[in-house]
Amino acid sequence: MSDSLQKELDASVGTLRDIDDTGVIQPHGAVVLVEPNWRAIFAVSANLARFLGLPPARALELTSRQLLGDAAIDALAAPLASRADFRPAMTLSPADRPGAQTRLHVAAHAIDRGIVLELEPVTPPFDDLPRAGVHWSARIASASTEREVLTALTQALCSLTGFESMAAFTLGGDGRARRVAQIGAPDIAGVPAACAAADGPEYAHRAGAPPCYLLADASADPVPLLYVGVAPDLSQASLHLAPALRQQCRSRHVRAALTLRLDEARQSLGLVVCQDRQPRHLAPALRDVLLQLAQVAAQRCALLRERLSSRRRQDLLGAMPRFGLSRPCRLPIEAMLAAGTVWMREFGACGLGLVYQGKCLGLGRRPADEQLQQVARHLDQHAPGRGWVSHTLDRSELDALLPRPDGTGSLLAVPLYGLAAPSGWLMLLRHRSGQSWSQPDLALATELGRLLSCHISVWRAQRRCRRLGERNARLRHLASTDPVTRVANRHRIEQILHEQLLVAERSGSPCSLLLLDIDRFKRINDGHGHEVGDRVLHRVAEQVQTRLRASDHLGRWGGEEFVIVAPGCDQPQALELAERLCAELAATSIAPVGRVTASFGVATWHSGDTPRRLVQRGDRAMYRAKQAGRACVRLQDDDA
Repeated sequence: MSDSLQKELDASVGTLRDIDDTGVIQPHGAVVLVEPNWRAIFAVSANLARFLGLPPARALELTSRQLLGDAAIDALAAPLASRADFRPAMTLSPADRPGAQTRLHVAAHAIDRGIVLELEPVTPPFDDLPRAGVHWSARIASASTEREVLTALTQALCSLTGFESMAAFTLGGDGRARRVAQIGAPDIAGVPAACAAADGPEYAHRAGAPPCYLLADASADPVPLLYVGVAPDLSQASLHLAPALRQQCRSRHVRAALTLRLDEARQSLGLVVCQDRQPRHLAPALRDVLLQLAQVAAQRCALLRERLSSRRRQDLLGAMPRFGLSRPCRLPIEAMLAAGTVWMREFGACGLGLVYQGKCLGLGRRPADEQLQQVARHLDQHAPGRGWVSHTLDRSELDALLPRPDGTGSLLAVPLYGLAAPSGWLMLLRHRSGQSWSQPDLALATELGRLLSCHISVWRAQRRCRRLGERNARLRHLASTDPVTRVANRHRIEQILHEQLLVAERSGSPCSLLLLDIDRFKRINDGHGHEVGDRVLHRVAEQVQTRLRASDHLGRWGGEEFVIVAPGCDQPQALELAERLCAELAATSIAPVGRVTASFGVATWHSGDTPRRLVQRGDRAMYRAKQAGRACVRLQDDDA
């Protein structure tokens, strides 16, 4: 290499600036960073010569294939190309790379700027590792509670790694960790609790951090990187030195730490932290088994949580009363209170509030109705249409709205949906500090709020339907009823006559029509006024209606004329009916008019008759009764 080129390379190669820099690694391995096309190398660790027998500056002049060989690059590039989040690995022997001092475990993973290759010496684990992995996997998968799962996992880690202290934590909805299992010396086991109580171990929760991370020796000096251009970020590398975790360990005289994240479907369920007062290097093969056990534990915990959530869902929704859905009525307060008691117990809440369209209903230890309404108005403005969670109310914007003399608390609120927006909120309260709401709590409460909204909406819709049905029935009655006489109007009686003639035509049964006209009705109107005239019409219709069969139909034809449709009546029967009605009506006195008579015309249906022809025959018969002196009955003119 020319002197000028060497000077340019030396000027462009950076070194470690600070122990907290992301560009430092642990000394038990080496790293090589290559471009995304797997050609140029742009960064190597300063200890590369220890593993490959090649100075770092020289390695920066080579391509990845020249450094590690074609077989190694082909074995890593193909699987990484198919899955960007995959971490393929292979074993590099001295025969494949003459400069290698020993067999190396080479793992690859992608970062923003390229590919990170991590090199570690191959140290064979104990012979029974595969069988031990199967044994512990079976124990973890058969655990019946989440605590038993994490206890079995910590026992497996104790058996396989030899670490002095193991502590398992579950993560709440607010990101806080809760210790559920512990093995080892108390003075060491207390370290993870302090780390997890705030932000977990910081490194284990960083986005992209390895799910299995080993800090082999916190007291060992870090190894810097030699790089061209901008310093690369190695925070996703297993060999990366996590400064926060290293500082925590050194402050408590801990030399080694192992963190295992329990992730399922991109959701962090928990964390296991192992620590030891002596350095501990775990072979890559052993770390792979530990990661598999953590994945089995995460899947089992997720399954148990889903079962628990399903049981809670059945209990909560089973407590949902029918709220009068079989018959529209106002929501029964007793049923609401009974269901709310079950919901409080299942959610571990000390209070419940229901705000719906300005009205409040509450149970247990809860704020006053006015305060609940203020909270609902605040949520309508700042969290419309979505759930709202506060794990510590004294740190939220609702602190001024909810004074709590008994200390801090937490609130979970889900919206209620309806025809009007906003409709309301279902609120669950916990008054003890440190009681966080989990994501399943929010999801279940949201479903509960939707179901409650559905019940309320159905009740309101049924009530509207009942009112609409009553109004429609009243309109139908008004549309078919004469307002003065309260019998069928002309439109309705014409429909009835048409229907009965169709029945007579099909069956051949008789049908008759009686047409009656009140005698000298104009004198009544002129002498007593139209109000008395209407009273006479009503009284005549009432008198006639009481003398008819249930199958007969009476309607006002117009003015002082009425029509009677008598199905099943032949001419003699119709004549008898008309004469009886005529006589009874003449014998009745209607104040202040006195005796009122009517003239009757009778017509009987013949095959082929239309309603118009039948009415015309009855009308002529009625006029003959008028001409005969009134207050009498005449039959139809069959020749007409």
